[in-house]
Parts: sequence; C-alpha cells; structure tokens
Amino acid sequence: GRVAVIGIDGASMRVIEPMLEAGRLPNLESLAREGVMGPLRSAVPIRSPRIWNSIATGKVPQKHGVMDFAERGPDGKMHLLLSDSRRAHAIWNILSDSGLDVAVINMWNTFPPEKVRGVMISDHLLSREIEGRKSFTGAEDAPVGALVHPQSLAPKLSKLLSDAPPLVEFQNPFGVYVSLPLWTPRQSLSKRFDEDLALARFAYEVNRDIDPAFMMLLLPGIDRVSHHLWGALEPLESYPPNVRMSEAESYGARWILESYYEFTDALLGKLLSPYGPDDLVIVLSDHGFEAGVD
Repeated sequence: GRVAVIGIDGASMRVIEPMLEAGRLPNLESLAREGVMGPLRSAVPIRSPRIWNSIATGKVPQKHGVMDFAERGPDGKMHLLLSDSRRAHAIWNILSDSGLDVAVINMWNTFPPEKVRGVMISDHLLSREIEGRKSFTGAEDAPVGALVHPQSLAPKLSKLLSDAPPLVEFQNPFGVYVSLPLWTPRQSLSKRFDEDLALARFAYEVNRDIDPAFMMLLLPGIDRVSHHLWGALEPLESYPPNVRMSEAESYGARWILESYYEFTDALLGKLLSPYGPDDLVIVLSDHGFEAGVD
C-alpha cells in the first residue's frame, strides 16, 4: 500500500491526550484506536530543522549535517541551511531513486527543491516564514529560485495560494473575539491558519493528481501559535505580575490553542480520506519527550 507521513510541528501530548479523552480529536482518536499511539523521544536542543531532518533521514544530526536553522559561511555571515546542507539521503530520495513516485510538501530544508520522481514543494514557499527565520538568526537574504519541482506546477500553486476553496469548513479561531494577552499578534497568527489550510490543500491536490506511493507533509501552525499561547496551559501564579494573564485572557488563549488542534484534526480527516486499510499512515510531532528528561 501507500505511505502518508503528516508532521504536526510543535504538537504536544499534553494538549492532545485530554482532548482525545474528551472526544474532540476524532481523526487522531481513530488512528490511535486502529493503530498505535505513544510518545517519541526527541533530542536536545529541540530545534525544528535538526529533528525533522532526523525524521526524514533516520540519522542523528551529527550524521545528516543539519544542526540548526543557519550557520556561518566562509564569508563570516550567517546563512540559512538549505537542501544541499543535508549530508544524508532523505527517505524521499531513497524511494524516488527506487522508481517510486513521491510528494513532499513543506518539509524542512527542501530549498532549492530536489529533482525527485514526483513533486516537491519547498519550505521556502511561505515568504513570511523565511523572513522570520532570517530575523531570529541574523541570516543574510535567502537565495531565490524555483519553489517547486517540477516548475510546471508553479502556476497551479500560485492559483491555489490566491484562490483555493477551503479544504475543510472550519472557522478561523482568530476571527472569534475572545480576550487574549496584549502581546498576542492576533492578525499574524490568523494568517497561520490560512497557511496551514493552503499547505493541506496543496497536499490534497497533489495526492489526487499523481497518487504517490509516498507523501510527506509538514503543518507548522500549531508550533507557531503555541509560541504565543502556551502560557495559558501554565498556572497563572507561575508568572511575574507584570506578564501575568488575566483569567479571561488565559481562557481565551487556551480556547484558541485547543481550537487550532481541532482544526488540524479536521485537516487530517480530509487528507487521510483517500487512504485505506492496506496503506500506512503516520502522524507525528517533533516535540516528544526530551532525551534524558521524564
């Protein structure tokens, strides 16, 4: 059968387990019931490029070569790590070289896109994401070039970005007025919802068009939203008074965060609808238990 791997960046069992028990994540619950569920041990430091490249290659960072978001080049300046920074074959390279069609969407360090047998949509597709990486690493301007292989798909991608029908009927939680901490960038986080929706649409369309033997997609929204709203899961008194949420702000932040998990679960249901009992489906996160920490 076919294989689908869907990565949910930053997803935490601390949120997922009580929501599963409450019946709020029906598609994840179905996967857990019919298959296997458990925590994965991650590696310290938990930095997305390191972990996702380990997932893609089966090798520790020291072997695959992607240690961080950026590195200092011979010119003394910081540069974002790219697809040629990976020193080991990823699973999509191995399968493609074996004559199988693959579809890879938004996985870390896939720019420039590799010439696989099938489709690769680079992680540089979302320009705002790259601006953020450059900002916190101090990296120089990222190189420009094709964002998808084959390039003939570029017009279709542009159309889907600007005029794609929604993959699922789910209200953007940031469009609902609830109290949030003053430092929450509501408008910016609202766009994360639209971006995850677009990435899922790309994966759905590509899967339908080429029916690949292997599909791998990374949805970054939960991680980006959690960076701003995770504090709602901690006791209010654990924060200094000057950065403490009110009870209303804590409730609103938690509601939106959990709603985003429900939205992601709805996307999973649509993305996995073409797969049957003879196919292998894996849903995983990079934020498991830290190595050496209970």
